[in-house]
Amino acid sequence: MSVIRDDQTGDANGEKFFQCSGRSENVSVMFCIDSFVDVNALNIKDSPCFKCEQGQTIREDFSNS
Repeated sequence: MSVIRDDQTGDANGEKFFQCSGRSENVSVMFCIDSFVDVNALNIKDSPCFKCEQGQTIREDFSNS
């Protein structure tokens, strides 16, 4: 199940945004993926992105698109 709806677009480049549950703000898909990968690769446990289920879903949805 995707957490990104078709009507969720952002800037002039058409980048998609969504409500991040860990950060309690709208973030871009690419910001989420970058943060999720960096934080988990570096094992930064105090970040809201560490082992984030929403971030994992975003990453999987992006890789399947």
